[in-house]
Amino acid sequence: MKQYPLPALAVMACLSAGFIGCDKSNVAPPTTQTTSTPSASPVVAPIVTAQPKAFKGQVYRTIDGRAAITMVSADELELAEGGVNLICKYSKQDEVVRTVVNTLGTTQAVYYRITPEGLQDREGRVFYSPDRLAVAVQEAALASARKAEQEQRRAQQEEETRRRGEALTPQSKQPSITIAEIPAFSRWYANSAMKVTLTDVNVVLGSSTLWFGGIAAIKVGPYQQGTDAPWKVDVGYGEPGGGGYSGNEVYFADEATLNRFQTSLDTAIRAWRAKYSEVPQIQYRGIHQ
Repeated sequence: MKQYPLPALAVMACLSAGFIGCDKSNVAPPTTQTTSTPSASPVVAPIVTAQPKAFKGQVYRTIDGRAAITMVSADELELAEGGVNLICKYSKQDEVVRTVVNTLGTTQAVYYRITPEGLQDREGRVFYSPDRLAVAVQEAALASARKAEQEQRRAQQEEETRRRGEALTPQSKQPSITIAEIPAFSRWYANSAMKVTLTDVNVVLGSSTLWFGGIAAIKVGPYQQGTDAPWKVDVGYGEPGGGGYSGNEVYFADEATLNRFQTSLDTAIRAWRAKYSEVPQIQYRGIHQ
C-alpha cells in the first residue's frame, strides 16, 4: 500500500468529500511578501546649449544683384562685389556673423547682423536669403509701379494746373478795383512826392508796376530820423520763373501811413494768390523787418 504524507492526505480527503466538512478556517491564507524599494530619484535631462546652425551652401544677395555672400563651408564664405571675390573665414556669434577679411595684407573684422531677411551690413545694406530675395524683388517691383503711377498722376495734375493757370493769367493782370491811393515819396526828401496806387492785381509805385504774382517779400522799417520821409518800404520783385530780384523802394512821411500801405498791400497780395493759385508765381515771404 502506497504511503502519503499527512498534509497530502488531508487535502485529498477534502477533495473527495466535495469540501464537505472541511474546515477552511484551519487553512492559512497565502501571504504576499512586500519588499520596500527606495524611491527613485527624478531623472534630470542634461542642459544642451543651442549651437548655431551652419550656413553651408546658402547664398545671400543684395536686391540689385551687385553683391553676394556665399557660405562655402561651415567656417568659410566668399564675398563677391564689383568683380572682386574674397575668401573669408567666418563664425557665428549670437545673432551676428563675424567675418575676417584680408585685403592687401590688412586684416579686419566685418560684422553682418542676422535678420529675418538674411544678413545686414553696418551700412544697412541687406543681403537677402533665397526665399526672401524673391519676396523683396516682388515688393520692390510693386513699389516701383506705385511710384510710377503716382508720378504720372502728379504730372497730369501739374499739366492741368498749368493749363488752367495759362487761362487765368490774362485775367490775373486786369485790375478790377482800386483798393487805395496812398501819398508817398520816391526818395526820403519832400520834393520826391508820388502816389502809390494799390489795385486787386498790382501795386503801382510811381512809374513801376508790380504784379502780385511777382512780389517776393515786403521789407519795412525806419529809415532815417529827421528826414522828410523817415519810413521806408522795400518791395522785393522778380518775374515768375526767373531768377531776377530787384528792390523797389518807397518812403512815407509817418508811421501811420506806412502801416496803412503795408497792411493793404499784404492783404491784397494774399487775396490775389488765393484766387489765382494756379497762375505761375514766385514764393511770397510776406512782410519782415
